Amino acid sequence: MKCSVITPVINGIAWFEHCIESILSQSGNFEIEFLVMDGGSTDGSYELALEYQRQLQTGEFKINCNALTLIVYQESDSGMYDALANGFSQVTGDIVCYLNADDLFSPGAFEAVSKVFDSKPDVNWLTGIPQSLRPDGTVYYNKMPGPYRSSLIKQGFYGPVLPFIQQESTFWRSNLLQALNFEDLRKCQMAGDFLIWKSFATKYKLWMLDQYLSGARIHPDRMSGDLKEYFREQKSLADAKTINGRLLSFFDSIFWRLLPTGLQKKLMSGNLIR
Repeated sequence: MKCSVITPVINGIAWFEHCIESILSQSGNFEIEFLVMDGGSTDGSYELALEYQRQLQTGEFKINCNALTLIVYQESDSGMYDALANGFSQVTGDIVCYLNADDLFSPGAFEAVSKVFDSKPDVNWLTGIPQSLRPDGTVYYNKMPGPYRSSLIKQGFYGPVLPFIQQESTFWRSNLLQALNFEDLRKCQMAGDFLIWKSFATKYKLWMLDQYLSGARIHPDRMSGDLKEYFREQKSLADAKTINGRLLSFFDSIFWRLLPTGLQKKLMSGNLIR
């Protein structure tokens, strides 16, 4: 099983090393293909990626998985989602995900995910329990959400009404990329992740893995910090909201929030992988 990871970056030196280390340190019975898509950094981010590439090629950096390839690109792009589209078009792995330069994968994330995809052919994409980090990397927030419903994903209820699908913790089989229009993705400025989820949800159920797979670092310069613009673009991409969707999202926003975690997991048995 090969995991392909894409990291788009431009002048992300503040936390980029932590991001890289969280990928290269993953251990288990799998391969990693790591694509860094640099949009023209001038702060040393590009050189840092090249240094890790050199250390991997010379064997100075010891890996803990079956194989690990780091490919570094530097080319101008029209934004993060243009860079992602370029990366998606080049991946060769069985599993695909992406991680922004200021975020982290949790130890054991790739091992857990690869085992699920290897043993459960009915699982086509999954996400972990959402977890947010302070700038220093300590945990700020984590909580089990309710089930992610395909109809509500397509109508854009996750984010404005219900908890976001955490991008950093979401992994999918590479063949799902056939459902994604790369040219539409390139046009996105804020809510490209929503376009990806909507494309997948048209055909496939989103499962939740009962594990923390990553951490999203919360800081003032974070791209998704402008929620007003994010929600505006999300609304323009979403299907029309139905009465049933509004009622179900209202129910989910109250019901799942009030439940104790243990009971929540029992009721989510049809959506939860343990």
